[in-house]
Amino acid sequence: MHLVMFDIDGTLVQSTGQDVSHFTGAVHDVLGVHISTDWRDYQHVTDSGILRQVLQQTVPRKVHGLFYRRIRQRFIDRLKWQLKHEPSLTPPIPGAGQFIERLEQRDDVTIAIATGGWLETAILKMQAAGIYCRDRYLASSSDDYDRTRIMRIAEQRALSGRRPLSRTYFGDGEWDREACQRLCYDFIAIGNRVDHQVAFSDFSDPNAILAQMNLNRPE
Repeated sequence: MHLVMFDIDGTLVQSTGQDVSHFTGAVHDVLGVHISTDWRDYQHVTDSGILRQVLQQTVPRKVHGLFYRRIRQRFIDRLKWQLKHEPSLTPPIPGAGQFIERLEQRDDVTIAIATGGWLETAILKMQAAGIYCRDRYLASSSDDYDRTRIMRIAEQRALSGRRPLSRTYFGDGEWDREACQRLCYDFIAIGNRVDHQVAFSDFSDPNAILAQMNLNRPE
């Protein structure tokens, strides 16, 4: 069995810009502070990881939980408003849904999703883009703030302890590539934000992408 794992924002859904706006806006709405939008300033580039660091720098520890919940809910509310009034701002990455469907036709592939976003917002964005399916295994920032641990959780849910023949991760950020290096995943970059040997602008040429994947190793 081969494990194929996907990020969401910037990989399956064109939501990166809106995500930054909603996240920083939610923090400002609740805390009244402006935070850096350069994710390289944060140790863990996940929603819970970034918010955890922001709260450590701005409010007393005893109220971290309270403000964490308020900001997360504000983020969700902002996203819901946008999806209701401006749904066209969250389209799928070209070919993403069709590529996943093609992989699902193979009996030697298990698909998982590991996102740095929270579970609620991940589902909302994928539903809006028309590529969410409850049968797919998903781990998110609601499970952990560390990206590598999120990926391990997604893998465990997908494989239930089985050892895969290969592990491939599709992502769009430098933090995705770094996590793949630590976990010994084959990394395929989507978009132009990562300078990587194996990269595609989107999923519109599935044959070319499949040719770069290690899916032909015998069972």
